Amino acid sequence: MIALLIIILIVVIVFILFLIIHHFSDKKHPTSAEDKFQNRNDAIGKQGEEIVKQYINNFKDKDEVLINNFSYKDKYDTSHEIDHIFCSKRGIFVIETKNRAGIIKQTSEDQFVQILKDGEIKHPFRSPMKQNEGHIKSLTYLLKDNGIYLTYEESSTIFHSIIVFINSDISSISDSSCINLKDLKEKIESYPILINQQLIQDISNTILLLQTKLMINDDAK
Repeated sequence: MIALLIIILIVVIVFILFLIIHHFSDKKHPTSAEDKFQNRNDAIGKQGEEIVKQYINNFKDKDEVLINNFSYKDKYDTSHEIDHIFCSKRGIFVIETKNRAGIIKQTSEDQFVQILKDGEIKHPFRSPMKQNEGHIKSLTYLLKDNGIYLTYEESSTIFHSIIVFINSDISSISDSSCINLKDLKEKIESYPILINQQLIQDISNTILLLQTKLMINDDAK
């Protein structure tokens, strides 16, 4: 009888331990609707980046370089994820891709919102213009740390920010850096060919070398 009670007690203890482990495991690996929504958004975002990559590859010259998914941490340990850097004879284009359906509106200097066809506001997101401003500023510091010093005038002339919305209605957005994918080639070609092509080449080569140095998950073509 005592032996049976001991066995029952052991089983109860094991069962309780199982419940405790399972409880904390669920906390470490959440499967909430919000997480699933974020995973879906990430997949849609990657799909949009691939579309832009293929679009640029279809018109770029053979001596121009397209760097995709340029990810790194700066000296302040801040992460930067740049969708595309297009090193062209017309300058260095830092391109942010947004693959969002429906209508896109700017609600403040720092925030945008996506509105679906049924009028539902999906969720706000950070201003991509502000996002790209930070990317370009960080890139100039990164280049400086690696031997390329740009004056403010050179940086303003060489770096261009473009926000590409794959197929969104952005008719209410007045900022000229926000365009639809179909206008990307025309937008890039609207900039003049720069005189200092050697500087463009030096910047392009440095960024390519930094892929290995910083262990960046990237592909360039």
